[in-house]
Amino acid sequence: MMIDTPKYRPALARRFENAVGRVTDVLLTHVDHVAHGRQWADKLGARLWIHEGDLDSRPDADCVIRGHDPVEIGPGMIAHPFPGHSPGTTLFIADEKFCFAGDALFWSETHHRLDLADTVVYDSVKRWARSVEKGADELTFEWVLPGHGPYHRLPAEQMRQRMRALAKRAVHFEEPEADDYGAVRY
Repeated sequence: MMIDTPKYRPALARRFENAVGRVTDVLLTHVDHVAHGRQWADKLGARLWIHEGDLDSRPDADCVIRGHDPVEIGPGMIAHPFPGHSPGTTLFIADEKFCFAGDALFWSETHHRLDLADTVVYDSVKRWARSVEKGADELTFEWVLPGHGPYHRLPAEQMRQRMRALAKRAVHFEEPEADDYGAVRY
């Protein structure tokens, strides 16, 4: 599986085909990570997935995640709808170990904690806070692998504690007046 995609380049696609074996699914985490998804899916003969909340950004998706309940994409890979950054933001958790977070969560080296970019919002900070609160109780993972910023590993229970701490902070976040990409400190 490929989660989000790099910029499509034929030479890179050939390297992917030769290096990783068959890719069956291209999973998109949210609206602003969709640009090259269709090209990659077509080149690799894979199904393109997106959540219905962001379907207008990729209406040519082959598979649509609907609703707010977890969906099994394949053995060990679960899609967890996580609205807030965008209506269709989705976390992909592999083997209850790896959390492919897109822009939903990131590890802040500045603050040494899980965080979210509450200054860049296509949906609702309040909805995002509810997703974090729900996720703190439901999600199990050790590695956070964000779309931006560094990845980080902690034992699953410590990661859950970090999610709970983020949930307590997130309820106090205010809706931004305008997206401020420069305010994010990874």
